[in-house]
Amino acid sequence: MIRRRTAVVAVSGPFTAALFIARVTAGSKYIAKGVPVKFRHSEAQLAQYGVEIEFEQEIRRQWWLSMIAGVLLVVSFVFSVSILLGHRED
Repeated sequence: MIRRRTAVVAVSGPFTAALFIARVTAGSKYIAKGVPVKFRHSEAQLAQYGVEIEFEQEIRRQWWLSMIAGVLLVVSFVFSVSILLGHRED
């Protein structure tokens, strides 16, 4: 049985963040026009975005560590298979 846990993060006041205004954000043109963010997002989504923005450095650091670990795992697997296939009994 899997138990789900829900975290509730309160967002007080208007939610403003530099990442929402960035060009890479899908809704940046609406934000530039002054359309409220709540028009397209729920409170839960805004809370999630707030957590992501707050811990952006930690998230990116963990992503890089995961990528490095994955590459090392693939390299070690290829190396091990090449040793096994290259090893011949004379």
